[in-house]
Amino acid sequence: MKDDVKKYNKVVAYIRKSSEDNKGGKEHKQLNSIRYQRNFVKEAIKNHDLELVCPVFEDDKTGYEAFVRDDFNKMLKYLEEHEGEVDGIVCTEISRLARNFGDGGLLLWYMQSGVIKRIYTATKTFTDSSSDQLMVAIEFAMSKKSSDETGYRTREGMKTKARIMGHPARPAILGYMTRGPVGRKKWIIDPETGPLVKQVFEQFASSMYTFNEITDYAYSIGLRSRSKKSTTGKIAKNTWCNRLRDIQYTSIFYSDGEKVVGKYEDLVTSGLFYQVQEVINERKHPQRARLDYAYSGIVKCEFCGEMLSGTHKKGITYYRCGKRKLPCKGVKRAYVPEKKLEDELMKAFEFLEIDQKTWKVAREYVAELNQPERINIKRQVMGLTGQIRTEKRLQNKLGRKFAEDDLTKSEYDRLKEDSYQKEASLRKTVVKCEDVAHELNELMYGFLDNIKHVTKRLRMALPENKREMVSIFCENLIWKDGKLLWDWKKPYFILAKRPKKSNVLPNPCTNIKDINIKEILESFQNVAYIGVLRQRWEEIKKITKQPSLALSTV
Repeated sequence: MKDDVKKYNKVVAYIRKSSEDNKGGKEHKQLNSIRYQRNFVKEAIKNHDLELVCPVFEDDKTGYEAFVRDDFNKMLKYLEEHEGEVDGIVCTEISRLARNFGDGGLLLWYMQSGVIKRIYTATKTFTDSSSDQLMVAIEFAMSKKSSDETGYRTREGMKTKARIMGHPARPAILGYMTRGPVGRKKWIIDPETGPLVKQVFEQFASSMYTFNEITDYAYSIGLRSRSKKSTTGKIAKNTWCNRLRDIQYTSIFYSDGEKVVGKYEDLVTSGLFYQVQEVINERKHPQRARLDYAYSGIVKCEFCGEMLSGTHKKGITYYRCGKRKLPCKGVKRAYVPEKKLEDELMKAFEFLEIDQKTWKVAREYVAELNQPERINIKRQVMGLTGQIRTEKRLQNKLGRKFAEDDLTKSEYDRLKEDSYQKEASLRKTVVKCEDVAHELNELMYGFLDNIKHVTKRLRMALPENKREMVSIFCENLIWKDGKLLWDWKKPYFILAKRPKKSNVLPNPCTNIKDINIKEILESFQNVAYIGVLRQRWEEIKKITKQPSLALSTV
């Protein structure tokens, strides 16, 4: 028997420590401590006359989830790559290796295929025999069952605790604090941070802040991070993304998937909370002030990279560098007349223009192109309608529970109000989805409207309209060597980069499929591009107070 043991003497070792060990009591915690496991590895190697062929593999994640432990996966890969050179594994118990059937199944397969010939534990040495493979499988099953039962008891305990205490079984969120004896602590509004958090909700509901800006605003009014890892004290943008979506601020929280009315004071009303959700979902952006100069802030200086700003001199508009950075600081720079700058744009835009006949044929093709996307949007509307029906059923269920005295009057009113608010929000989303079905066509119509007689419309436009039109077509504008240079945006670069003698946009165009406008229109199927264009579209409509990008029909 001794010779047989020596035959399989090259091993690897695996140890694991996770939070699940803290739930088994002091003795279980001590038994599976990292120090104990390391000592056991040393003793097992000495007692069984083994040779450790590589450093110990160590994880600090739970064994309940499959394929998430880095060192465990490295160990399996090592065993596979050194098949025939390594004989087995040393660990304190089978549950250290896995508490799930995914990782456990891989280990059993390695035993069955001969990659693993021995598993040394504190109570038994498992061989690759059929009977020991069965015992290992039973050990894995028992470990999983134990984890499942522990998880169930933990969830039930937290659920019961939450219903008794009237708040989530977790530390108080930002804006609240806990007070009271152990086991009976209550959430109360923090007199210092509570009003400030409410102020953040109110400001974000105004649609005047992005997430980055609301993060800076929160810091400016005194809200600081509780994390010891934070070096600046600023609460992270992602944290505010989560907090602004957190329904717990309305004194409603989820317990085991169900909404529960809390026994703590709400920091924000349901109306304000769902107003914030609409702002988040719509991705509203702050309105920018109108500019008097068409090209201020969009054309860079060739030397310092700063944006040129506009000025009036003797009735003529010029653009110049602010000379705030080197090498421009303190150096006299020439003024650029707006007419010279605009002539460069006009010359390039003439190459993009289409006539009335091409514009008409292209619009007819749009309806055919967007049909599949319109079908997808209808499916989304059907899904949202299903959610609305679910809320309706929930409202009826709440009514029955209230009638049967399963809910108090205050609980019923809070849950009913929350359901009504959610239903209203879903209905608004349905309306927006239905609008998008038409908007897809309008986006492409807007593109065609833009390139139809673009030079005439640019010449006639107001300064703020000129700025928006140029922003639609161009990016990275820079004044260099007496010329205006820029990059064309999608999809206009397809037109701008075509050969000058190309017949892409013939005046007597009668077949849209024979020209590259079809290719351009299909680029609108890119969802990310549609989102960017839609945002730009809305900003222009706010400035021009017109229903489309086309300033006028010439």
